[in-house]
Amino acid sequence: MLIPSLFQACTFDKQQPFRHLIIKDLIISQWFGGKGEGVKYPEAFKGIPLPLLALVECALRSYISGVKASWTINFSGSEFSIRYIFYAQKLDHLRKNSLTWCKGMTKELYRAVW
Repeated sequence: MLIPSLFQACTFDKQQPFRHLIIKDLIISQWFGGKGEGVKYPEAFKGIPLPLLALVECALRSYISGVKASWTINFSGSEFSIRYIFYAQKLDHLRKNSLTWCKGMTKELYRAVW
């Protein structure tokens, strides 16, 4: 369970997007804990797939929106598909324009979740 206090000191570093500690924690919790797909199929998660990062960002946005609004947000495709596309396009742009950085970021994240 995410703790709202984790977000109190959150900042966004434009030079290091998608590197906040909570992203790693969510990926571990969802895909690399216990019987997660990352444990069962490690080759599919090598380098952490960019669509997975887009999904995690959407989940974070949903959670933060719920915390700020003091209620639970329905995390569904109809609610967050536009946000997912936004993050997927942003990650694709980073991949195309900063390939070395993007590969390094996903490899570093992969090593961190193991």
